[in-house]
Amino acid sequence: MTDAFSAYVNARVRGMKSTLLSRVDLDGLWDHDSVDQMAQALLSSPYEVEMAESMTRYEGADAVEDAASRNLVHTFARLHQICRDAHGLVGRLFLIRWDLIAVKSLLRNRHHQLDATTARESLFPAPSMPVALLNELASQDSMDHLVRGLVAWNGRLCAGLLESLPKYLETRSLRVLEE
Repeated sequence: MTDAFSAYVNARVRGMKSTLLSRVDLDGLWDHDSVDQMAQALLSSPYEVEMAESMTRYEGADAVEDAASRNLVHTFARLHQICRDAHGLVGRLFLIRWDLIAVKSLLRNRHHQLDATTARESLFPAPSMPVALLNELASQDSMDHLVRGLVAWNGRLCAGLLESLPKYLETRSLRVLEE
């Protein structure tokens, strides 16, 4: 049964791979004279839905970046849905690493007291942390608020942050939270 499911997961992932832009498509995007032309080209690609959503909120490069981020989050969510049993465990571990990278990036940005706009430029959404949530967390005005927001988002992954917060506030050592 495991081998049959492996073949199923493999086929689904290969099918998902077919929706990625090819090297030729990517080179074609770079050939456009403006970011707006690139955005228009993405509207007739597999990124169509995400690009349309992003264009309602952003313009230019911000819209393209948001669309790519949204597509990545949706892709991770689909991978999570496909996998189960042993495959699900491996898939969840892989995806949790991305969540953890996002958490650490948020903590580092807050520790270095970056403003929300600058912080957003260095962040990348995680599989279970969509862009809107990432932006909300990045705009928190203190480490206390950020940690509480992270715990509310994913208590299982971030519970240790709440326990370590008093020591961080006392020492201002980011290492306390990262470990």
